[in-house]
Amino acid sequence: MATVKNSVEEAGQKRFGPAWLRSLVGATFYTPCPTHLGVPKNECNHYCVDCIDEEGTTTIFCSICFSGHTDHHHVLQIRRSSYHEVVRVVELETVVDISLVQTYVINGDKVVFLNARPMALGHGTKCVGPAGTCLECGRALIDATFQFCSLGCKINCVARVLYAYVCVRSTPGRELVF
Repeated sequence: MATVKNSVEEAGQKRFGPAWLRSLVGATFYTPCPTHLGVPKNECNHYCVDCIDEEGTTTIFCSICFSGHTDHHHVLQIRRSSYHEVVRVVELETVVDISLVQTYVINGDKVVFLNARPMALGHGTKCVGPAGTCLECGRALIDATFQFCSLGCKINCVARVLYAYVCVRSTPGRELVF
């Protein structure tokens, strides 16, 4: 079992949303489990939504540690697709709103990417189809019903918008006009 500590503040901006969500998209998965070194299938690819403290420390563990953890907490299994982390929609949608995030079908499961994937040189605005691009990173989207290519992009965009709203609202003499 491994713990990950993520800061609640980044670049001087207060982040919004549950602490576990920021930690999830910032975590490093598929590292060897420190409890089960030398054992096959010891990659840390499970994430507990409920195991987090006030400092933002969360629990990531391997499939061996997972067996004793399922009875009392909500655990997400992190999978890999082309060296990038994904989570099955059926696991994730029970704990967070993933609307507007592009879904993909991989090995028969509907999944979302945790973070934005790098774009090849020459891609981006040149390859934009009728579906448009991710509001956060500019990656081309497959379906026009989505606005973000990954959960991380949605979190970053929403946090930035909420932060700007709070800053403007807290400035004396300034009002937001919609």
